[in-house]
Amino acid sequence: MQVWRSATWRRTSRTRPALIATLIAVPLAAGIAVGVIVASHPGQAGLNLAAHGSGFRHHPGMGGQVTGPDGAAMNLNQTPAEAADSTNCTLQVPANPLSARGLATPYVLGDGCEMSNPDLQAFVEADIINPRTGRIKVYNPLVISQGTQPAARPVPPRVPRGDVVGIMFGFNGANLLLTGTGNSLQQGNCVNGLGESLFSQVAYCNSPAFYAAANRAIARGLLKIPALGTGSDGQPCPTVRDFAVVDQDQSDNVVTTYLLTASGQTAQDSPANAASLAGAMPVNNGSDNALVNKFMDPALGCTPFEFHDKTMPGKMSGSQITDELLAAADQQPPTALVPLNDPMTLVDSEQSMAKTNLFRVGVDQPLVGQAQTADTPRTYCKDMMRIGMARITLDEKQFSNFATPVADTGDNLFTFMAARLSASFENLGCGKLLNAPNPVKLTLDANGVATAASFSRLAIGTLPGGVEPTATPTATPTTTATATGDPTATATPTPTGTATATATATATPTPTPTDTHRHRGRHVTPAP
Repeated sequence: MQVWRSATWRRTSRTRPALIATLIAVPLAAGIAVGVIVASHPGQAGLNLAAHGSGFRHHPGMGGQVTGPDGAAMNLNQTPAEAADSTNCTLQVPANPLSARGLATPYVLGDGCEMSNPDLQAFVEADIINPRTGRIKVYNPLVISQGTQPAARPVPPRVPRGDVVGIMFGFNGANLLLTGTGNSLQQGNCVNGLGESLFSQVAYCNSPAFYAAANRAIARGLLKIPALGTGSDGQPCPTVRDFAVVDQDQSDNVVTTYLLTASGQTAQDSPANAASLAGAMPVNNGSDNALVNKFMDPALGCTPFEFHDKTMPGKMSGSQITDELLAAADQQPPTALVPLNDPMTLVDSEQSMAKTNLFRVGVDQPLVGQAQTADTPRTYCKDMMRIGMARITLDEKQFSNFATPVADTGDNLFTFMAARLSASFENLGCGKLLNAPNPVKLTLDANGVATAASFSRLAIGTLPGGVEPTATPTATPTTTATATGDPTATATPTPTGTATATATATATPTPTPTDTHRHRGRHVTPAP
């Protein structure tokens, strides 16, 4: 099991760091096109950012058209040095990306970016479902640097007629812009953000159609979601919608790994390639999914939801999509859903219901509704801290005896989780939302690595001038630990979204926490 470097475990967030779409191209300056999404998901419509044109022949003046969630414009004519500084990249989607040939054709990382730089690595993950049988296969398309060839020829998958493909993307840098090969973005039903505002690190192609097929297979009894199981702590095994797992930007990034050679070439991570490419090292996309599947689950004696990995014959693997399917079926309330103050769903640093819903659609989550009161950033903060602290404390022994995902953040899984939770409190502006001080206390060594952690009561409404939020606790977390001194939590009902995302995002100001964890727009204490 590889341990992620801090640089590669999700430098995500501005202050830290389901739908079948038809894209109608509207030409803009220098080849950027905004697509209108005509969606089959109830009440969902909006704008999708797509870049047209083949290759990477961008033109001067294009940089002002595309922005990250904070509103900062991307420079799409970068030198390698500029790319290393900005950590903004383009990723070219091959023609017919949902076909077997498209999946086996490498994606190309460009605009001065190289896969040899851990801060610029991009990853692609695909799931393939047979709607007639409910069987799922996992496949990892390859990403190569522009101007290079794969270190080993990709293993082609089989995609029989009628099978449905969903593709998810993850990125270790700041902002990733999908570009097209011809009209490949339309062919793939690819969604990169809202209007000109990118999601930053993530994107998806056709995943809503995949979820629709999967949910039909589940309803027909063809696809069976396993029971969640119980961990060695006596509690339900974690999911990616568990408030004991999530951080400020849940449900993002993928489980994919590649092999990287000394010359900077990449190959799919398979036993055959590892044996033939002497010295090649695995590279990873840090994610909530990898945290659950490769760290929390084994530490607690739990089993991930996995399927046959067609990139690695004879092996099994989970994915972002299969993790969301498991969470949707088995996660008990309160259920964590992508919040309005998620840094990836902001538009010009302000909350956007349209962009948040567009993100939720890509991971098959219920939409945010304008009339809802429980599905709020404030409730998200409260549940994340109370339930998160309780579970971390309950599992301190198991986590302390398990490897850390990021050695630069915590010296074991326990201290990593504590540091991640503390950073999430700051990055979501939870102090302002709850009128409370950060209840996580970290002991750091000379290098800033957490070596110990403790938790105080989440003292809501105690900051000067603060008042306790109007939401009242209606449920208690399933864990029995009392790390916070006040384990009550606010239940978050599953919303029945009725909001319609429009071309003009409805925005309200988002809290701006003190920027103590920023590096090129990314958090230097990575938090999956």
